[in-house]
Amino acid sequence: MESMKRGYLNKIEVFTQYSTSEYPSCAYCGETDVRVLQIDHIDGGGRQHRKEIKKSAGKEFYAWLKKQDFPKGFQVLCANCNIKKDYEMRNLYVGMGAEL
Repeated sequence: MESMKRGYLNKIEVFTQYSTSEYPSCAYCGETDVRVLQIDHIDGGGRQHRKEIKKSAGKEFYAWLKKQDFPKGFQVLCANCNIKKDYEMRNLYVGMGAEL
């Protein structure tokens, strides 16, 4: 239970650091439910980056961000906006009225 609490507090600290408001929130839509918030690599390439640093998404990655003193290039997005951004970066569904 203690490790779950520590993991949650780390998540909140990382999300707060990368949010544009006082509280963790999606940079696109303002969603504040931490259950659906995610760290996004602003310029894409998150999967490759995590592979290079040998960290999985989630608490391992949050700990890495904290240990690296919150490097630039990241933002908080909700799951929906993160998927939409990925689709747009890969030009999926563009021109079909589904853009952000």
